[in-house]
Amino acid sequence: PRLEVMRQPDSQLPLRPRNAHKGDFGKLFILAGSEGYTGASVLAARAALRTGAGLVYLGVPRDIYPIVAVKCDEAMPFPLPEDYSAILERAGGCDAALIGPGLGRGPRVERLVLSLLTDLDVPVVLDADGINALAGHIDVLDRRQAPTVLTPHEGEFSRLTGCALPVKDRLAAARDFSRDHGCVLVLKGQGTVTAAPDGSACINATGNPGMAKGVRSGITPRSWRPPASVSTVWPATCAPGNSGNMPCCPPTSLIPCPKFCGSGRRPPLQTETNPDFGGITVRKCLICVLMTTLLLAGCGPAGVSEAEELALTIRGEYLAMESCAARAAVTADYGQRVYQYEMAVSVNGPETVLALSAPETVAGLTARLSGTESQLEFDGLSVETGPLDGDGLTPVSAVPALLETARSGYITACALEEEGAVVRVDCGDPSGTPGAGTETVLWFDTATHALTRGEISVDGFRVILCEFSDFTM
Repeated sequence: PRLEVMRQPDSQLPLRPRNAHKGDFGKLFILAGSEGYTGASVLAARAALRTGAGLVYLGVPRDIYPIVAVKCDEAMPFPLPEDYSAILERAGGCDAALIGPGLGRGPRVERLVLSLLTDLDVPVVLDADGINALAGHIDVLDRRQAPTVLTPHEGEFSRLTGCALPVKDRLAAARDFSRDHGCVLVLKGQGTVTAAPDGSACINATGNPGMAKGVRSGITPRSWRPPASVSTVWPATCAPGNSGNMPCCPPTSLIPCPKFCGSGRRPPLQTETNPDFGGITVRKCLICVLMTTLLLAGCGPAGVSEAEELALTIRGEYLAMESCAARAAVTADYGQRVYQYEMAVSVNGPETVLALSAPETVAGLTARLSGTESQLEFDGLSVETGPLDGDGLTPVSAVPALLETARSGYITACALEEEGAVVRVDCGDPSGTPGAGTETVLWFDTATHALTRGEISVDGFRVILCEFSDFTM
């Protein structure tokens, strides 16, 4: 069998056509992360994007979704649905899957991983706790028809195979496992060994003792061309479907190019029905929210301050917030006239309902806001406020505007006030001049993270003041 030793970094990534878009380079599904291991999921998604995956969908448990959502600016994180079929549908709609980084261990995780390996018909990269879940169930790997890549370090390899540590002959061990189970094995460590079922292998003699970060999942969905030592050599193009300027893979390639070829599967093997999922409850799905890039002023070499760290935590909670309720006292100062209202606020998904209780002339009026649509209910009465600006911001629409700023406003500064009882978060245009344009300031209770006060200013003049009470999420 062929053996290649890589002594210098060697990139074999295909050239991209000038008219390509992100949909041309594959969709990757990542199942990763758990409490205490949020970084693993974020780093995996970031590595996949940096190595060329077009679209990365990152599924994480609900417990850590707010934290992961704050850290992701290009990957698309989502809280895992409760229903296994929904997870399978999401994963099956992608061109490849990465399962395992920081996923944690336990019966529920094991059942989820084994079920996905059984049911998914796309290439899978199995890493970390995904490999641990496979220990004692190697028959699940043997039954897979779609390509599978395992990336264990020696400890994970020992748990999977039962071999003694340290592994004395890494090359032979990797080759034997790859051949016996029909998968690509990447045995990590000094001199990482990548072995293929035909016995060919590659030893990576480059690198250093720093923390290793994998990139295979990013390459897989966008038509990775493996080194000659771990796959059959193929022409630069393959028809039909290839325009001739992008390398593609042959039907015999270990890592198929599903976006262009739709081939590369191992020969069909005898399969069995999906094992009972055992009623696993993964966490309830939260509403998907759009993220804007979050940058904090003053995050220099000294690191993140206590106020900045608290602001990030609160931002994550408000991003994940599906509903809330509060009482609000709103004052709108338009210069020539000042309006004051008191109202009960109720948010449920995209709809905000405001029930006015003061002044007496409009008590009982209800405003329903959803996106740009609004509806007033009370025998034809309406609230006469006049627009704040061209966007028509009123004391009524100011409340959902403040909540939206809490979720996605660009944070320009933050500080602890009132002896640490509240945290002040300033939001505005990062390229604007202080005191010019529209600026928003929010105050949160540091203990409960409830929004207690919000102000909106235009050109340095405060036009909206909103004081919240009885805020619950």
